[in-house]
Amino acid sequence: MRYLILTKRQITLFLCCFLVVTLSIMGTVSVFANSSRKLPIYSVDNSDKKIAISFDAAWGADDTSQLIEILNKFDVKATFFVVGAWVDKYPDAVKQLSSAGHRIENHSNTHANMTQLTNAQMAEELSVCNEKIA
Repeated sequence: MRYLILTKRQITLFLCCFLVVTLSIMGTVSVFANSSRKLPIYSVDNSDKKIAISFDAAWGADDTSQLIEILNKFDVKATFFVVGAWVDKYPDAVKQLSSAGHRIENHSNTHANMTQLTNAQMAEELSVCNEKIA
């Protein structure tokens, strides 16, 4: 008869490995289980040699004029995702960006964590910001 003698260290190592493998499998399963979840678009296939540049406008506007000058100098148009509260605080900056030919897009009204909001609250965040941009 053969006996297998394990030390506490070997048992601990085995349990840790088992836990890592189990959690990895569970994570993979949960990713596939949520495959119907809509995700943001991070890139788009394009054969042209182009890039897109965007800025989030949510905090300050001290450098907006300088940024517009730099972008104009290199004939670059950008997209600015603005927060509604920023639009309230810096309406002239929004007008400057738009007048310079840059796109103004919605980045929610209060920069809320969308994953913690209901669908109705998310819709409200977006619609209020849209109204402010308009």
